[in-house]
Amino acid sequence: MDTSFLQPYLDQWKTRVHQLEAEISFWKSSYASLQLAYQEQIKDMNKSNDEKFDRVMFYFEESRKPQVQQLPPSFDSSSQPVSSIIQEKKSVDLKKKGWIFEFYRR
Repeated sequence: MDTSFLQPYLDQWKTRVHQLEAEISFWKSSYASLQLAYQEQIKDMNKSNDEKFDRVMFYFEESRKPQVQQLPPSFDSSSQPVSSIIQEKKSVDLKKKGWIFEFYRR
């Protein structure tokens, strides 16, 4: 049986197989490099989120501590009414809340 007419087809098939193997190895190496880049990016993002969470928890814990208000040395009970002291305290609390809300918006 003469198979010489099949030889060009076999050669063409072998060439195509080699091309596909080269393409597969290219895609494997591309995937590996992209996977490493993605993992680094995720690691950095997780680290950033952990740092933000730690800061939020720190400020949360700090806000739960009882605050001792220092009276100025020139404080005279008749010079400043209690309602103005309460208003000052509220304005300080609002400033803190505003800062924390700005932190969440980042």
